[in-house]
Amino acid sequence: MRAIVVCDLLSVLVIWQKRTTCLSMDKRVLEKMTELASAGVRCVPEMQRHIKHYIEQVLFAGSSVPPLEDSHFWPSGKAVINCIYRANRRARFVIFFLHSLCSFLLCDCM
Repeated sequence: MRAIVVCDLLSVLVIWQKRTTCLSMDKRVLEKMTELASAGVRCVPEMQRHIKHYIEQVLFAGSSVPPLEDSHFWPSGKAVINCIYRANRRARFVIFFLHSLCSFLLCDCM
C-alpha cells in the first residue's frame, strides 16, 4: 500500500513539472531562467539582465545575437514573472511533497 501511494505522488510530481513548461521559449533559456529563479532572482529587470548576458556571452558567443523581437530567445516580462512564480510554486510543492512523504513513511499506522 505504501509503495503505491509513493509511486502515485511521484507520478503527480512528474506530470505537474511537464505541464508547467513553456513550449515557445528556447529550452536552454527556460532552464537558465528556472535556475536563476530557484537561486533567488525575483526582480524582472534583474532576470532579464541575467538572460541577456547568458544569451550574448554563452549561447551566441562569437556569432550574431537574435533580434530582440525574437520571443524564442528573449522572454517578455510576463514570461519572466510566470517563470519566477512557477519556481516558487515548485519549491513549495517539493517541500510539501517531502514533508508528506516523510510523515507517511514514519507513520506507525498500517
